[in-house]
Amino acid sequence: VDIDPRCAPVALSLNATHAQAGRFTARTADMLEIDYDRKPATAGGAPNLVINTSCEHLDAFGQWYDRIPAGQLLVLQSNDYYACREHVNCVPDLAAFRAQAPMREVLFAAERLLRRYVRFMLIGRK
Repeated sequence: VDIDPRCAPVALSLNATHAQAGRFTARTADMLEIDYDRKPATAGGAPNLVINTSCEHLDAFGQWYDRIPAGQLLVLQSNDYYACREHVNCVPDLAAFRAQAPMREVLFAAERLLRRYVRFMLIGRK
């Protein structure tokens, strides 16, 4: 899912094998308007995994996170790269990221030191 329609062709190209097999689709939408709790009987069904690799770009992170139903399996990434002006929601460390995205079950939590910043990752159930 991306709000920018230019991303769909790129995503479909990168995931061509899965798209052809019916296991991947690209969707142009506002992530703040998606119903993440759709029941499986409806079109598309509820997602079994929600991935957000750019939490630092989402100034309405809390609003988005509140839309995710309890128990949802999540993969989240953020960073402490405050120097990038598009990064409106950085966190200073992994503990702050865990507080921002509280999960009832954390399956994985780690950080990776890169040249300019630290990347944080959380995998778990909300």
